[in-house]
Amino acid sequence: MCPSPGAVGPVSAVSGTAMLTLLRRPGYGHFDVMDDPESVEIDLYAVSGLRDLAEQFVEEGLFGEIPESLQFYIDYEAIARDLAADYSETHIAGEDFVYACR
Repeated sequence: MCPSPGAVGPVSAVSGTAMLTLLRRPGYGHFDVMDDPESVEIDLYAVSGLRDLAEQFVEEGLFGEIPESLQFYIDYEAIARDLAADYSETHIAGEDFVYACR
């Protein structure tokens, strides 16, 4: 699972948003999610896009300690493109989220 400090929470903590997100995703049906919502792992972040998630991951130290002198050289757009392989963006009830289903 991804780093939890920036995550909104597990399915039980944000069940409505998480379930709506999963129901929009191919391969998840209403009964799959409602019968056992705890069986579905979803990393859900309240950020406006993949670039913001990339910045959050760098700030949280996911890529290790980065010296301050090198922080201006980080290509957040490239990290965001890499994150797009596992994460998706959605907009629910006026809020933006980035999520990954496991």
